[in-house]
Amino acid sequence: MSAEVLESITGRPSDKSKSRSFHPRKLVLTLVTAVVAAFFALPVIWITASAFTPRSIIFDSLNNPSPRMLLPSQPTMENFMNLGTFDFWLYLGNSVLVAGVSVVLGLVLTSLAAFALATLNFRGRGVIFAVIVILFMIPFDAIAVPLSVMFFEWDLANTYTALILPGLAHGMAVFSLRQFFMNVPHSMVEAAALDGAGPLRVLWQIYIPLSKPAVITAATLLFIGQWVAYLWPLLVGTQNSKVLAPIALAGIFSEYNVDYGRLFAGALLLGVIPGVLLLLVQKYFTTSIASEADKG
Repeated sequence: MSAEVLESITGRPSDKSKSRSFHPRKLVLTLVTAVVAAFFALPVIWITASAFTPRSIIFDSLNNPSPRMLLPSQPTMENFMNLGTFDFWLYLGNSVLVAGVSVVLGLVLTSLAAFALATLNFRGRGVIFAVIVILFMIPFDAIAVPLSVMFFEWDLANTYTALILPGLAHGMAVFSLRQFFMNVPHSMVEAAALDGAGPLRVLWQIYIPLSKPAVITAATLLFIGQWVAYLWPLLVGTQNSKVLAPIALAGIFSEYNVDYGRLFAGALLLGVIPGVLLLLVQKYFTTSIASEADKG
């Protein structure tokens, strides 16, 4: 039965007609969303265009603002090539190494912790989980200075160990994995146990494959946490060979002269890498967050 016939019989608009009807509220919300999105996107677009603009004319467009300022007037790769003049590629490699190792080791640590909190019955399990969540809410910057003093006393300063170690125990990653692990069918675990599978084999062959969205979310959290870290690497990575890219980029600023072209090029690189990562895993990330909300 067509929508027109249904409307003539019932005297009420069909669902299909409702979907086609004009809703002023939706239009207003759409316009507001577009304005807010543009408000956040325009500075990013301008910085991107400036990264491909000769540094001598980057700010010329600000004297006469127009939509053309969002496009590089004289496209060039000069700013990116100049990043090599202060070993930025070495510092970027340090950041990739620290973030990559943190993801691998952090997933092992957080997976074991989440597995124990989700499957093992022991006294104080709920208290331990609550402490992990509460500690995650405490800003790391609040303990960074006294913790760095301890690392200097242990002769761990200016080492990759010092840069990586504090970022491994990620409370939000443990929380995300635990929520997924608690939803794994117990019958599958019992079947694996009857086949002689030990706890680690059960974790690797059952829990991890069934919790792929949570694992990817945990890996993303670990990566972003280390990638954007600033205060901790600044405190414990003082040697030139252990400096990370965000610290090196901040060092571009000087008292009398700032190379904004090089600064924007480095900022673009530091933003593109996690941006591409989030675009690739956003499906799993949103699935994990939605699942946690349902279970919460």
